Amino acid sequence: MQIINHLLYDDNGAPYRFVNSPNYPHNTRLTACDYLIIHYTTGTNPSQTINWFTSPKAMAVAHLLITRQGEIIQFVPFNTVAWHAGNSQWADRTSLNRYSIGIELDNAGRLVRDRNQGPWKRLNITFSDDQVLVAIHKLQTEPMGWEIYPQAQLDALIQVGKLLKAMYNFIDVLGHDDVSLSGKLDPGPAFDTVGIRNEIMGFRPDQRFVFKNFAPGTVLRTASRERSDATGSLPRGREVAVIDTHRNWVQVQQVLPDNILGSLTGWMLERSLKRMRTLA
Repeated sequence: MQIINHLLYDDNGAPYRFVNSPNYPHNTRLTACDYLIIHYTTGTNPSQTINWFTSPKAMAVAHLLITRQGEIIQFVPFNTVAWHAGNSQWADRTSLNRYSIGIELDNAGRLVRDRNQGPWKRLNITFSDDQVLVAIHKLQTEPMGWEIYPQAQLDALIQVGKLLKAMYNFIDVLGHDDVSLSGKLDPGPAFDTVGIRNEIMGFRPDQRFVFKNFAPGTVLRTASRERSDATGSLPRGREVAVIDTHRNWVQVQQVLPDNILGSLTGWMLERSLKRMRTLA
């Protein structure tokens, strides 16, 4: 697998399938490539997504679609803005279409069942128990069923993700549910964002990082909820290390000059932090 002129080719120089879409500004280049953002399609067949991404009504498209079998289809050159992130923000960036590459995974996402009984379904397609993870999304409070991502699909994502990292040198892998300001749920709890990020970025599971706070006057809390007591204030631009995570909150400890850990600790929303470097 290789990238030539921002398009995907196999090792023999044959192009991957490219489907042209009207749903992106063809002459608008990325301002920067800071992030790889992962989505699910909510579909049960890749043809549904292809038809949607090529319909002008959609006004949405990602750079790539990866099917459950690991087939990769490209819609947008990697250096070009695609309309995939919508109303979004992470750390010091807003409108992340300008700063990211988007990959859609063909996946039904959140499933439903009649009166909490019977099989899980999406668009009248039934999913067996071994295809479903019952879990609480980090933005919700009740358990739901979520389609599990097949290994062939994840293997393809990791392979192309590593290639994109080597070519465009983004600084993080995020889910749409991390960056969306309108409450999007993809890729959901069935997707191991941390594990996939480690694989693509080459991080060790035990590796620690320094993050910079980009929210003004962040109030640190004693627990991962807004109304818990304050432990102190973290000014914009201050650096922290992440101690623990819970849902979309992180427990942080201030990093002083020379990577010395300070005494200020507390919980804050992860959205305000940008990964800067490793913690020695």
